[in-house]
Amino acid sequence: MATFYTSSTVLKGKRKGRDVWQGVLKYQAPNPEYVPDPRAENERRKSFGKRENPDYVPDPREPRQRKSTITKQVRKVFDSSTVRTKSQATDALAKWRAQMEEEHAAPDANLTVNDYVERYISMLEKLYEPEKTGTSEHVGISPTTAHDYRGTMRYFKRGKAIDAIPMRDLTMKRIQDWELSLIDSGLAGTTVAKAHRLLWSVCEHATASDDLRKNPARGVKTPSRTSGKRPNALDAEGRAKVMQQLDAAAPTQLTTAARLALYLGMRRGEVCGLTWGNVDLDGVTWYDEKGNEVPEHGPKLRIIQSIGQAQGGTYTKPPKSTAGKRVLALKGGILAYLKDRRADMWAEWCTRMNAAGIVPSDATFNALYVCGHIDGSYYNPTVLTHEWSGFARQFDLRGTEGRLVTFHGLRDTFATAAYSRNEPIGTIANALGHQDPALTARRYASGRDSAAQAAVNETVANDLDTARLGEVLPFRPRRTGTDN
Repeated sequence: MATFYTSSTVLKGKRKGRDVWQGVLKYQAPNPEYVPDPRAENERRKSFGKRENPDYVPDPREPRQRKSTITKQVRKVFDSSTVRTKSQATDALAKWRAQMEEEHAAPDANLTVNDYVERYISMLEKLYEPEKTGTSEHVGISPTTAHDYRGTMRYFKRGKAIDAIPMRDLTMKRIQDWELSLIDSGLAGTTVAKAHRLLWSVCEHATASDDLRKNPARGVKTPSRTSGKRPNALDAEGRAKVMQQLDAAAPTQLTTAARLALYLGMRRGEVCGLTWGNVDLDGVTWYDEKGNEVPEHGPKLRIIQSIGQAQGGTYTKPPKSTAGKRVLALKGGILAYLKDRRADMWAEWCTRMNAAGIVPSDATFNALYVCGHIDGSYYNPTVLTHEWSGFARQFDLRGTEGRLVTFHGLRDTFATAAYSRNEPIGTIANALGHQDPALTARRYASGRDSAAQAAVNETVANDLDTARLGEVLPFRPRRTGTDN
């Protein structure tokens, strides 16, 4: 392997009256004063044997300008308490030279964990191509994912922090100690596991880039996702309570969003990004991008976009995976509610259009967001989170873990309600838009069965409609065996 340092030696000297050994490494560096030889090739030789060269021209450069490289050196004084003899100094020199060679070969490994991770995230952002999302060619990350990664970086500074450690100084023990300190501080296992996966990916990239010899996170056991906080879904009584409060409240962006999450298990960004053009209240025939007929023929909605968050604010983006693009059946009370919601928005929008001298049309109206505003703007996901938090506090809506239910907890409520009614795990996964089979044990399902998926929506809709009327349905024991 090529080496950077051309020579090494040990020297003995005195410092503060004590004998000390020091190492010296020499290397070649570009000469800042170097000037290329201005003479032609035939002018450079003074003679050819005993015969003088009639074309010879003396070198016009100063001696210091004639060499393209110069020799430089670095020194290190060894610890006199451990290095007392020349043999010990030679061993210390060899170790120091090996370390210096490694650092020269991989200078990026001297970056701190925080700086290296930030550069890794920025690199993936630049590789992002929305049109290839969910395909085998997809290698970058969306602004939303980058924003999420940067949020996860804050955990590098907590507990036995690793954020300021140089990448090359990361060890398996340091990572283990850091992750255990996060668990001990009360962080959920899912949160620590998320930070672990980000660090693991960064270390794997550093290894592939030859910045690290091996991935120090590879031998660290991923924290259990079940430790710490668990999903905080509403139980049967909680579903009855939230439905009664939603019915009592005036129809707003918030109550519409909450119903979509409860009845259909939609994500926050999907709820905010849903337009009327992707809602079918009459059961017309839809076709996919390839011209194939969509199996679901009844009232339905399709999810093809979401509102994401990035450092610069919010933006419209496609689902992060192919499973995220899906069609959901509209069953029970959500269908009637959406019909009323559309009629109210249509009336208000037509009034504004007529006042502005514009002829209303379905095509223009379909661009409006279901949970958005008449001016065409969407419901900001952050605003939705804050407003739902206030709603949950006002009515003391608490989940199975005793905590106030977050907006994402409504999606968890959909999943647990469907699961409690013995719906197939894989069908629930399809309705939720899960890509990872481990999330919902999709191997037990038969795939994208539209009829079965519609049954999931109908089951949850019936459950919520019954809850709204004040009747609490008990949970039935889950069947075992092949029923999953």
